[in-house]
Amino acid sequence: MKPWKRSIKSEFKGMYSEHGNLPVITVNPMFSVERHILMLGSEFGDRGFCADSILNVARQFMGDYKPFYTKVTLIPVLDTEGHPGKCGIISPEGFESPSYLSGGKPSKEMPADVRDLLSIVRQEKYNLVLQATSIAKESWPYCDGYFVVPAVSVVSSGEKTFFSIRPETKDIAGTLLSAAKQHARLQSLNTEGVVGDRYVVAREGILLPASVSGESVEIHTRNIVSLACIENRVECITLVAASSKNADCSAPRKAHTAALEAVIRLYEKNN
Repeated sequence: MKPWKRSIKSEFKGMYSEHGNLPVITVNPMFSVERHILMLGSEFGDRGFCADSILNVARQFMGDYKPFYTKVTLIPVLDTEGHPGKCGIISPEGFESPSYLSGGKPSKEMPADVRDLLSIVRQEKYNLVLQATSIAKESWPYCDGYFVVPAVSVVSSGEKTFFSIRPETKDIAGTLLSAAKQHARLQSLNTEGVVGDRYVVAREGILLPASVSGESVEIHTRNIVSLACIENRVECITLVAASSKNADCSAPRKAHTAALEAVIRLYEKNN
């Protein structure tokens, strides 16, 4: 972890800082800050493409080009499974409370890096938190492409109950998917609308967090970052790229990078 952080610090210089044990890259806009986006690049296993996508976005702003009004904070966090140097952060699903990952093994104690991450999420009222993650096809064969997981609520109307996603969230999710699908196929594999026991399909590429048991489906957010955002009333969307441990990850890396850059352009366009 330390050599990796030294490399990032050397490359990004004045944009680089640290929050506890976490490397932080900050892109300040050219004019007054009107919006603030937090981007996290979490990992699972030894595939570093999610963190790489965060760094690729940051590299777009190393010269004179900067957003006009949007501040962007980027944190290329990595988990305990091996890349690079066993940082100890987060799995693709977040954590199923009260179990965490520490040194590559389940633990009941929250690792310091996780506390650092949550304090960043909670320290200010971001306009949007985006979490770029991955899922291994070997472990999750029903996840066959790229998808986003937005915040969702359950709404009752008379005798009917349905899932509701805010219009603004739908716009952002659509922007993410339009950019990502230029490089990676969107998630489509499912059994009657259910993807494994953790998601239900809203539409191609948009999955909702759920607990699925028999014919019962209950909205259930397991992702620890998403839970912190819900607690802080902050918009949060998780970006998930399915990939194989032994395959080339250039396509999902490009998909994440394109999606994250597209959201910055969307916020700038809507100034």
